[in-house]
Amino acid sequence: MAISIEAMKGINSTVVFTDRVKKRHLECEGAPLWISGRRGRSFTESWKTSEAEPLNVRWALAIARVLDESSIVIRDGELIVGSETKYVRGAEVVPEQNPHDILKSLEQKEVRTMSEVMSASVDPEEEAAMREAAEYWIGKSIRDRVETSRLRQSGPQYLDLIDNGVRVMTDSVARVGKNQGNFNPRIIREGLQPTIDRARQEKAKVMQSWCTFPKDAFARYHKIAVLDSIIIVCEAIIRFARKHAELARQMAETEKDPVRKQELLEIAERCEWVPANPARNFAEALQSFWFCSLGQKKESPFPSGSCPGRMDEWLYPLFKKDIESGKLTYQQAAETLGCMWVKFNEAQSFHGFYFAKEAAGSLLQQITIGGTDKDGKDATNDVSYLILEVSRQMAIPQPGLYVRWHNTIDHNFMIKAIETNRDTGGGVPAFINDQAGTRNFLGLGVPLEDAGEWTAAGCLSYCLSKVNTVVRMPLYVNIPKVFEIALNNGYDPRTGIKAGPQTGEAVKFTSIDQLENAFWEQFSYFIDKGMNDLYIGFLAKGDFLCAPVSTAYLEDSIKTGKDAMEEGGRYPQLNLCIGQRGFVDVANSLAAIRKVVFEDKKVTMPRLLEALKADWVGYDDVLKLCMQAPKYGNDDDYVDEIHDRLSLKSGEIIAAKKDPVNGLTWKVARPALTGHYYLGEVVGALPNGRKAGTPLYDAALSPGAGTDVNGPTSAIKSATKVNHFKPDMDSLVMNMKFSSTILKDRSSIEQFISMMRTFFNRGGWHIQFNILNKDDLIQAKAHPEQWKHLIVRVAGYSAYFVELPPAIQDEIIARTEHSL
Repeated sequence: MAISIEAMKGINSTVVFTDRVKKRHLECEGAPLWISGRRGRSFTESWKTSEAEPLNVRWALAIARVLDESSIVIRDGELIVGSETKYVRGAEVVPEQNPHDILKSLEQKEVRTMSEVMSASVDPEEEAAMREAAEYWIGKSIRDRVETSRLRQSGPQYLDLIDNGVRVMTDSVARVGKNQGNFNPRIIREGLQPTIDRARQEKAKVMQSWCTFPKDAFARYHKIAVLDSIIIVCEAIIRFARKHAELARQMAETEKDPVRKQELLEIAERCEWVPANPARNFAEALQSFWFCSLGQKKESPFPSGSCPGRMDEWLYPLFKKDIESGKLTYQQAAETLGCMWVKFNEAQSFHGFYFAKEAAGSLLQQITIGGTDKDGKDATNDVSYLILEVSRQMAIPQPGLYVRWHNTIDHNFMIKAIETNRDTGGGVPAFINDQAGTRNFLGLGVPLEDAGEWTAAGCLSYCLSKVNTVVRMPLYVNIPKVFEIALNNGYDPRTGIKAGPQTGEAVKFTSIDQLENAFWEQFSYFIDKGMNDLYIGFLAKGDFLCAPVSTAYLEDSIKTGKDAMEEGGRYPQLNLCIGQRGFVDVANSLAAIRKVVFEDKKVTMPRLLEALKADWVGYDDVLKLCMQAPKYGNDDDYVDEIHDRLSLKSGEIIAAKKDPVNGLTWKVARPALTGHYYLGEVVGALPNGRKAGTPLYDAALSPGAGTDVNGPTSAIKSATKVNHFKPDMDSLVMNMKFSSTILKDRSSIEQFISMMRTFFNRGGWHIQFNILNKDDLIQAKAHPEQWKHLIVRVAGYSAYFVELPPAIQDEIIARTEHSL
């Protein structure tokens, strides 16, 4: 809906970077990175004393103790309070998940937070606690349980295929705790106390009928344990909030500044009331969300706490009431959101060795704005505009911001969104297709009342936050590695391991069809192998891991009596996903072989394989021919047809596989993160001209860096010739980079929006833009101290350029820079 001229003036005149916000931002930005062992110690000590309790209760008691023993900090000038650690930028470790990375980091003195280049410190006392907790969990942790189960069921062969071997598949199931994404706006409307009350009422009903159905005795016992776990963690989150109220009152007693004294008293009142009770105003809504998000982050520090979801939707009623009553001004709202944005950027994570490469530089805290309401009408409102303005002025990478685009979206809102992207530079906001997202949930059997409420979560995932966590992805497949193995008759040339079936010697192939058939045979083999081995691990994990905080936020958990990790969400068909990376690499490689070897016959297959083995050294003539072959992203049917066939057929193969437990269809995801860097490390030279060990192409629908030479419209046409985005396939993102010299006037912005409209009307799902100069990126890499504020869009998130590994920096620099 279009907002009033008065509201627009009020929003555009706000100053987000007030002295307060500026001070908080500088404090956050300049703070050193720390790793805390406090959570690990509290969780472990609780675990040692609760062996007689049911598993769900043990997890709840451990998380409650973590919350009860957490540092209570209110920093100078804060309006939204609550921190994960006592440090301004501190991360906590999760020894029950993966103690091995903790001990390895301490031993090698390579302690980092969210990236290989983000070094952190550990206080000596904290280090002792970290080490002791990690040593306790060796042999008991989730990772140990998963790997032991796989070794018992599948033997050691799976180790050859995953991360430390061939790396044809990645083993994320053993490394991720809970899933992300399920902040339920009901908490803002109702508070946590009604959840506690309903859980107690349901428990009483179960207890009353305990002996009525003896066949259900075990299920009833389990349901009681789940209900108890919900009660325990909700009460702990409320206690955590009220400790902040106590501290605020204590600080107010000695505060000499009358303005700050009043603010502290108001903070105390807020923290006493929320999240136990319904938020009564704009500030209470934000504070309630933040405490609940911290509850999830205490439960599992990676991924981060719950995504805010459709923040403009759940904030707007209280914002409107406060504005109309005169209790809030646009300026006050903007400053409060500015303080909230600082809190998002304080958050850190101990990524460990795997995620420091796979998800470098972000916690994936995503906000979704815009879209349509339950009646299909434009849902943009004053808060949608205000969030854009706050993001534009703050120009910091977190939270991630997504606009749900549709044909009837407020045009002025889109103009402001593009201006925000231009002024921030690095993909803030990104844009996703509102109607396509809703349609796909409908296609998966989700009724419209829920399907229309989807939100962005994680990296390029989307979820129904009140009823489901973000989709579970037990593994994803390194597609270029599969292709390399097909070229080498089932062997991995890097390790010499026989990884797949023998599908024929490429030197004897007489047509491109034979090579493609060999690729599909390898692909099907690895999908079957991955589903089997990783499903064993997934069940082992699910048999131990509980997520009582996430469970408490789900809409149906009290009724079903199931934990979020045991299909406690409403739609189990959303929870099964196989990920893939690198189809554009393979499409360009097949196109090169088809053109150079089989059609033009300028290079023989043996000579091409020799060139690949030599990483092109001494084979400049072959490299030149392969580079000149058709490349995806130029509106060239020769290669686009290959890409589309690969994309769609892979989905068909996976959709034909059924979950062995419930018979549901597996979905396909094409996630981004920085997996193209991590997976590219083990892939040798490819016929598309890529050199060994360099990053793969950056996203599902993005052309290779520097290979899309016919302009942005041609790249968009290549990406949208067929509908890749179907109910059983998601995470199809297209990254584009434009010169910062564009978008200087209204005419160029209108032209940019027209280009986006073409993408979405042709069925595109997700598009995002870096609007940056290549020379600036080069300078930022050379002189990071001068460019610490530079934001870039990496994948399904934005990050500070200087906090990314050098290989990712180089890949972003190399992306084609378009102009209108």
